Amino acid sequence: TPPATGERFTDIQREVDRQFPVGRFVAVRSGVVVADAPSHPQLVKDLQSQGKSPKDMLVIQAGVEYPASGIIFTFVSASPSHA
Repeated sequence: TPPATGERFTDIQREVDRQFPVGRFVAVRSGVVVADAPSHPQLVKDLQSQGKSPKDMLVIQAGVEYPASGIIFTFVSASPSHA
């Protein structure tokens, strides 16, 4: 599934905000809501019980205003090699 970008993300966010109460976590894949839950851990659990991964979809929280852009940091742990 290609990532939701720009205008498409805005459309999805508006639809989620319209359909779900503030604070609800919603998983969307290919523009379709596949699950929702009151917390992120519960949403992940529900998706996994359906054999789905949250890594394969967009997960957003209803009522949250997301910035138009952002920086994502990835930390890589370097471990010494053993001879």
